[in-house]
Amino acid sequence: MLLHRPTGLRVKCQDTRQQGLNRFLARHLLLDKLETLRRRRGAAERARQEKARRQNRPRSRAATQRMLADKSHQAAKKAARRTLTTHWL
Repeated sequence: MLLHRPTGLRVKCQDTRQQGLNRFLARHLLLDKLETLRRRRGAAERARQEKARRQNRPRSRAATQRMLADKSHQAAKKAARRTLTTHWL
């Protein structure tokens, strides 16, 4: 059994009856696990940065026009719901 102290990853290998060969195979398994862990962290960081970039970019002209059209449509629906008050003199 091998332990990578900085990350806490443990690897156990009992494929053969030779201790040296098992340790060799366990080292390779540990390196593979460390590499996948490093790739996942890098991918998560890139995804976070990409999400922040998408959120901060300005809207396209067409998207702005659609948003404003939807807003005016909603405002018209709300205005139609209002009760009409007539003041008698």
